[in-house]
Amino acid sequence: MLTTGFMFAAPACLQGITGYSGGSEMTSMKKSLSDQCSRAWTYILFILPGTFLYVLFVLFPFFGGTVVTSFTKWSPLKRSSFWVGLKNYQDIWTNEKFLASFSVTIRYMLVVVIITNLLGLLVALLIEGLKRGKSLFRNVYFIPYIISPYLGGFIWLFMFTAVYPEIVGKLGWTNLDISWFGNDVSAFWAVSIVTIWQQLGFIVVMYIAGLQTVPQDILEASLIDGATGWQQKLYITIPAIANVITINLFLSITNAFRQFDIIYAMTKGGPGYATRVTTMDIYMTAFSDQDYGLACAKAVVFMAMIVVITFLQLKLTSRKEVEV
Repeated sequence: MLTTGFMFAAPACLQGITGYSGGSEMTSMKKSLSDQCSRAWTYILFILPGTFLYVLFVLFPFFGGTVVTSFTKWSPLKRSSFWVGLKNYQDIWTNEKFLASFSVTIRYMLVVVIITNLLGLLVALLIEGLKRGKSLFRNVYFIPYIISPYLGGFIWLFMFTAVYPEIVGKLGWTNLDISWFGNDVSAFWAVSIVTIWQQLGFIVVMYIAGLQTVPQDILEASLIDGATGWQQKLYITIPAIANVITINLFLSITNAFRQFDIIYAMTKGGPGYATRVTTMDIYMTAFSDQDYGLACAKAVVFMAMIVVITFLQLKLTSRKEVEV
């Protein structure tokens, strides 16, 4: 709305400068153009503070710092910095740690995004079907989302290493007494479970908001036509909230790609490289290997990959959206 108003109001302001004379119709048109100019300036004033902060704290550090540093060989400890051009970008594609971390990130993203959205939609449908207690369950599911991911990671680390063995020991389920961080597979699923737990609440709330916009008259008409509950959900409800599904997939994908806190708190990328996602690899390259130039190049390439993947996701899922 803001962008549309500005786009139409700005040309109107330019036309108003030329001026017209004569007639009440021209006077009314001038007044309308003046109102549009006023609204345009109001829109501009509203977006200026946010735009200024975004440029100052996001765009300027990225292009003026990260991108520029990616063309250098810079080590703060050695106090040396020199221009290497595209060498860092060339080294990325032969860097086994980066390639392995990106493979882990893709698998991690797919697991988290698919399970979070399927489970979130199911929980949202169940909550919306309740006669009482909707607010209670909505708030309960949302609580993990407001907990710091780093703190949540430590909580679950304690549960996996101390609480879980105690519970299965008391129940006598010795065959389930596994070391969650002792092998690659269980460690990967441990961090995935915690990420799903942390993000589920927000996804549930988004789906609930979407379900509340589904026209009731369409659902009532489908009941008259003999549709069952699951047929309603499959052929009416889900297509009607396709726009919410698009948004949730986008947010889930971007959150999974930039996840760092939970993994750092629980495994620090281990055992081995089993949970070393790309954000962790960039962090280790910069602060352990002290190669800031290569780390910045990895960050730029990783950002480009995220942009491409999310763009494709938005293009594919937006085609499924319908107007109701």
